[in-house]
Amino acid sequence: MDTHGNEKSIRPFPHDRPHVHAMTDLWLHNQLISIRKSRQMLMTWWGAATCLWDVLHPGKLIVQQSKKLEDAVGNEWVGDGPLGRTKFMLAHIPGKSVIGLVEGRDYVKRETHIDFKQLGSAVVAIPEGGSQIRQKTASGIFSDESNFQPEFGDSYAAAIPCIRGGAWFLSISTAELGAAHDLHNDQMADR
Repeated sequence: MDTHGNEKSIRPFPHDRPHVHAMTDLWLHNQLISIRKSRQMLMTWWGAATCLWDVLHPGKLIVQQSKKLEDAVGNEWVGDGPLGRTKFMLAHIPGKSVIGLVEGRDYVKRETHIDFKQLGSAVVAIPEGGSQIRQKTASGIFSDESNFQPEFGDSYAAAIPCIRGGAWFLSISTAELGAAHDLHNDQMADR
């Protein structure tokens, strides 16, 4: 969804951008990724796309976390927030009924999550905080705008058992000092 007023507001995801290829390769080969970005790089869209791709596999629980629940849920009609973007992309997959993605039969969109009944998978939006993560045994966790979550450190600490169990953890945020900034610097120091 292009909300910048262009004539064609719904466009294919620009997968041909070099940074998108690099991020996808990193995500495929690393369980823990922390991305500090400038604005307008489509990284939240990309993060939502990775969540959608992964949840379309059997037995996946994908968690999308932002500072507030309403930020994580967003708005699917304008492609806002991680879950809103995921719902938007799901609604616009070309030929989705051919590959078994019929709303009401193969998946159900709810306010805070999407359930894929036949796959036994779901995407769930949650607010910040370690207690929110601790309640889940996630296959993947996408923390959006993590630098602006005062409780990000607690969320990351609560996610460690999931990561050790094989889950991926993706933190994407506009560059800013905060707990996610410290995590990013710790990751870089470990390289």
